[in-house]
Amino acid sequence: MARNIEIKAAVADVRALHRRAAECAGSAGTVIDQDDTFFACAHGRLKLRAFGDGTGELIAYERPDAAGPTLSHYRRTPTTAPAALRATLAEALGTAGRVVKRRTLYWVGRTRVHVDAVAGIGDFMELEVVLAEGDTAADGEREAEALMAALGSVDVSYERRVGVRKSCPARREPPCRGVPRPRLATPPGSICGPTLRDKRCCAAIHRSSALVQSDCTARTTPRLDAKQRLARARTKRQQALLWTAASHV
Repeated sequence: MARNIEIKAAVADVRALHRRAAECAGSAGTVIDQDDTFFACAHGRLKLRAFGDGTGELIAYERPDAAGPTLSHYRRTPTTAPAALRATLAEALGTAGRVVKRRTLYWVGRTRVHVDAVAGIGDFMELEVVLAEGDTAADGEREAEALMAALGSVDVSYERRVGVRKSCPARREPPCRGVPRPRLATPPGSICGPTLRDKRCCAAIHRSSALVQSDCTARTTPRLDAKQRLARARTKRQQALLWTAASHV
């Protein structure tokens, strides 16, 4: 598997970051629209990246969930049908998160500098120092930290902000299709909300609860006065009405 050293960071001043990144790269960046879907998996992480031109790539990778430079092992598989592949993987594995962003890519030597505008979260930067076969992780970490200092940002992973975990269990939520939803007794075509019968049932439930409590208190008394006897009789009637109404909802 290929390797790189990664740093993810929040961006306080995205315009200044673009300016410094362009100065370090010696050229303007390339804008790339990306839609990343993360899937539940037993080992490492798995995400499908869809690009704005209709292509995509499936990326399996392993990376510790820690701040600062981290070593990542990854494998990429290109696809020309990302939407269909996303639906298949979601059906088989279940999804663990989704990140939609507009990325600006700068190359500084062998390091990819990503400036991301992440939908619903904010602006972030990501450094990826691509390691050669003989390079050590320490070599890449020193290079990443030096470039990080030149660009000036604070470490924080946006993947953790959207709840994408280090290792997702191999399980999926049961599908919603075919599962009946609880419904009120609302006639078809009417405005969603409880009907008069529903309201009467709810009122009967509240009254029955109060009367049952009163009846339990009365049972602890040796003698029952007239009000308590009336409450007991009323409780039985309300319970009978409640069961009758509930059976027709």
